[in-house]
Order: sequence, then structure tokens, then C-alpha cells
Amino acid sequence: MPPLSTIFVGLQGAFGVLNRAASLLFRSAAEKNVEILKVPSIPAIHAIAAGSISIGAFYLNTALRHDTTMMWWCVVGRLIAIPVFLQHGGPWRNVAVFEAACGLLTMGGLLWDSWRDRGTKEKGP
Repeated sequence: MPPLSTIFVGLQGAFGVLNRAASLLFRSAAEKNVEILKVPSIPAIHAIAAGSISIGAFYLNTALRHDTTMMWWCVVGRLIAIPVFLQHGGPWRNVAVFEAACGLLTMGGLLWDSWRDRGTKEKGP
């Protein structure tokens, strides 16, 4: 079984790519996001979507390579995002909660993997 942190980061990456691709491909999805997030225009949603797809691809690459250093930087990025989204209030609070949940899951997975690997190394082959 792959390390837990790899699974969490990979799922976050896949979610980011698939969820935001819908905003680029389907006008109805973009219009729904304009309404939910109270963003002024569909082009703004498209800009958010393009950035999210890039970040999602980065997360997928990080998971595939099981790059724990970059996974920790993903946690840092999510922790920075929480107060940024919280200060905007409204629907952005939900985004902050999502960022917190993803950051905590990733951190938990990394700590679990570290603990599990330490136990394996102590036991030997």
C-alpha cells in the first residue's frame, strides 16, 4: 500500500484538477461558482480554475514521486491560505475550512508515515 501522505496529496491533486477543469469546460459550472463564491465574472473563475489546475498537477506530481519535502511545503501553503480566506468571510470561510482539513490530513499522513517508517527501520529486515 502506498504511504498515507501520498494518498492524501494525490487525492487533493486529483480533486483540484477535476473540479476546476469543470469550471473551464462547462459554462454552467463556472456560472455556479460565480454565484457561490460571489466572484464578479466568469473570466475571474477561469483564472482561479487555471491556477487550481496547475496546483493540482503539482500535487499529483508530488504524490507520484512521494516527495515528502514538497508535501510539507504543501502543508505550509495551506496553513498560509487559511487566514487569507477567513478574512474575506462569507463563502470564503468554507474554502478556509477546506484548506485546514487538507493541510491537517496531509500533516497527519506525513507524521503517520514517519512513525510507521521509524518502527520498520527499528525492527530490521
